[in-house]
Amino acid sequence: FHKNRKKFSIEASPAMLVNKGFAFCFLPMSSNNDTGLPVHIHGYFSLSDNRRRVRWPDLDDQSDEAKWNKCLVRHLISPSYAVLITTSCSLMTFQFPSFSYQQLCKSSRPFALLPLMSATREKAWEYLVKKVLPLLSNLPVLWTPAGGGNWVKPCEAFCPPLNGTIPNSILDLLIQLGLPVVCFPRHIQQDCQLPFAEVTPQVVRKWFRSNEMLKSKVKSDLSLLKDCLCFVTSDRTDELTNIPLLLLKSGQVVPFGQQKVYLVNESLSKVLHNLDNLILSNVLYTDLGKLFNQLARSKINKLIVANAQIVCNSLLPESIETWTHTHVNPVQWTPNRNNHPSAEWLLNVWTYITNNEVIGSVTTLPLVVSEGPENVTNEGTYSLYRLDTGKVFCSGSNRDVNYMAQLLGCVLVKHSCCYFRLGPKLSQYLPKLNPEGLLHVLPNLPQVAQRVSQLLNDEQKRQLRLYLSSASQSLNSLTRSELNCIRSLPIFECVVGKGRNCFTNLMSPHVYILPLPTIQFPTNIPFPDNILKVCNEDINLCQCAVGVVPSSLGQFAQKLYTFATKHHFTMRNALLLWLIECSNPEYQNSELEQFIRLTAIIPTANGPLQYICKLYDPKDSKLKDFFLPFDSPFPPKEYDKVLSKLRLYNLKTWESVIASDTTFLDFIEERAKSVQVALYKVSKEEAVKRSQLILTEIFKNRNCAHLLQSLKSIPFLFCNQSPPPRYPKQLLWAGSKVNRLCSPAELCLDLSHSHLVGSVLLFLSHDYPLPLGVTSQEFAVVTPNTVGRHFANITSLPSNVLKDKAVLMMIKSIYEYFAGQSSCSFLNAELACIWIDSEYKFVTKAKCALKPLGNCSLAPYRYSLQDASCL
Repeated sequence: FHKNRKKFSIEASPAMLVNKGFAFCFLPMSSNNDTGLPVHIHGYFSLSDNRRRVRWPDLDDQSDEAKWNKCLVRHLISPSYAVLITTSCSLMTFQFPSFSYQQLCKSSRPFALLPLMSATREKAWEYLVKKVLPLLSNLPVLWTPAGGGNWVKPCEAFCPPLNGTIPNSILDLLIQLGLPVVCFPRHIQQDCQLPFAEVTPQVVRKWFRSNEMLKSKVKSDLSLLKDCLCFVTSDRTDELTNIPLLLLKSGQVVPFGQQKVYLVNESLSKVLHNLDNLILSNVLYTDLGKLFNQLARSKINKLIVANAQIVCNSLLPESIETWTHTHVNPVQWTPNRNNHPSAEWLLNVWTYITNNEVIGSVTTLPLVVSEGPENVTNEGTYSLYRLDTGKVFCSGSNRDVNYMAQLLGCVLVKHSCCYFRLGPKLSQYLPKLNPEGLLHVLPNLPQVAQRVSQLLNDEQKRQLRLYLSSASQSLNSLTRSELNCIRSLPIFECVVGKGRNCFTNLMSPHVYILPLPTIQFPTNIPFPDNILKVCNEDINLCQCAVGVVPSSLGQFAQKLYTFATKHHFTMRNALLLWLIECSNPEYQNSELEQFIRLTAIIPTANGPLQYICKLYDPKDSKLKDFFLPFDSPFPPKEYDKVLSKLRLYNLKTWESVIASDTTFLDFIEERAKSVQVALYKVSKEEAVKRSQLILTEIFKNRNCAHLLQSLKSIPFLFCNQSPPPRYPKQLLWAGSKVNRLCSPAELCLDLSHSHLVGSVLLFLSHDYPLPLGVTSQEFAVVTPNTVGRHFANITSLPSNVLKDKAVLMMIKSIYEYFAGQSSCSFLNAELACIWIDSEYKFVTKAKCALKPLGNCSLAPYRYSLQDASCL
């Protein structure tokens, strides 16, 4: 259908009946009485006697013929009529010259087939209309020019109210935006009983909210925009969120509630430079001011009537931020260039401030020019200052004070009627400059510390420090901000060494170290720049202004240590070494000596600081054998010159290590654990060397058994990986594939027991030099259980190997071992077999009798335990 759809001009007359249809039953029922419908109807009706009307059920006629006619209309003619209209709509569409609703609603051609109740002549056709309309409500039978012309369902269509409350301009706009508005002629809309919706402000608001084309339509048509605003607000003013009907001064259209939009008059908009994207169009506000003031009462619309407080606290700062930064002082202003406001702007601002008496609300804004607003032109560049900075003063003070104030960043303002028109209110923001008030002005001078650092040489900084120090008697009466200002000045000299001078401030007193003037600092050490050079004249300044008294040597050491550990290790090591050189270990109760004893102060090779009592004497050759090349248990080489002091601070020596069993045990345990490190990080040879040295020292000690008991579970020994010469080659050797360190509890000390447990126990390597007669229960021992497990490994050997001489000797040794044990040890041992010498084989215990059974032929046992001759 859509493929073959034909287009007709909407202005042409309809080529069909216009409510002049007739009813037929093979022949016309009457040539004079039409049905009032725009179609002819033919059916097998039951007619009246004169064939002029269709019989219809009523009080006078309840015949079956009348009921037949009703059933025919309901079940056949009604759906046929609906199909006729739907099919006709699907085969045609209409062309229209414009989106003018006023013109479109004059044409009735798209609706020529719709039945009208008021035009019907009989009850039968009224009944037909009532049945057809519900069928049409969900069928696309209403034409709308929206979207280029479409047929829509009545339940989806919209019609303007008949009372004409909606302007035609809005209807034209809605059609262009795609809202399915049906352009009924007035007489059809009045009589048409299809369920279409009415175009109401709520419908318009919803459609505007979801349509992106609205902005471009209303932006170019101010009259249309006003009509839209008036209509959508005609019933409610709190449902405008996200409707783009706010025309800003910049020409941009934004939705309600998306951003704050300010309502200002024409004169105030001259003050708010570059804020056209936040201000409502002056033309719109002028024409609809009452409406917008009403809309501003609802916070959801985000419309704000700009008063003096809003202008000074929000809009004016934001306006200035569009071309500079309000926190910058001074602001460089080039009038009428680079997006900067014109010279007239500043004059308008001060006029507004004066008229509204809001000087206290603009003190943080750069609005003060030294030349005066009335003397500014659009040529040149000007500096704008803030009133709250404290650096702006009235001119006319003493010349020397003026020079000092200018050197520190003060600004001298000439007399201006714009400023002084405010009278006494301005005096608190433009204080008079004099020598007595200079100290009180310092906290209000921005970047005064930076100016002191950049504009004053070293000698001038010392002079400024002495000048401030001369007022130290009055420091107790200064305010906290004034004291902080003194601390912020970089006029305090630091001890940095290397012949360098460094000046700093005291804003963070806890960061800096203030030593007594009596401490002498060497010049060859690069001290950190947080140590201040304090002279006798500065003591009062440090105590009163900074609140920190000079530190004693012990306190100084503690503070120096805290900062030294945060610096590069070269500086740190030099400073810590200097502290040790300054100390005297013989004064054990002094503050410095106690600090050195209880602090990790010695650097090691791998970086971290260590306590003196945790390190070893590098000159002790005996101790060096116990440590690996990469170990760091000794002080660095540069500390050799203070070794005598370090020994008094309990630096460890071999004599102190072996002085008690506890210290020696701690040392041996530590070294035993390091063998594992040597094995994986250095070499096996180095690990063997350390292991042999540790075991030798253990055996030398008088508490050898106690030491081994403590080291019983620590792996630091090597096992014998190869069996003794007479050990059978076919039998497993337990240590053959063991490449790890073993603990004493895992190793058997005596290799001569290898023929008893060689396949199940590890043996201490023969590389260890053991003293004669050494035995220890801390090593693994031979038990009947381990011998039995070894015996079980022998029984698994092939039969041809069992005749080997070495195997036979090993079996004999095992039986001799059990013979030397208790009578039950052999029976209790986990031996599944016994050895029969005469037949060179093993026999399970299940086939052996406990004693010989004589000549009893019925005995199931062929052998007895007595057959094992070794028993």
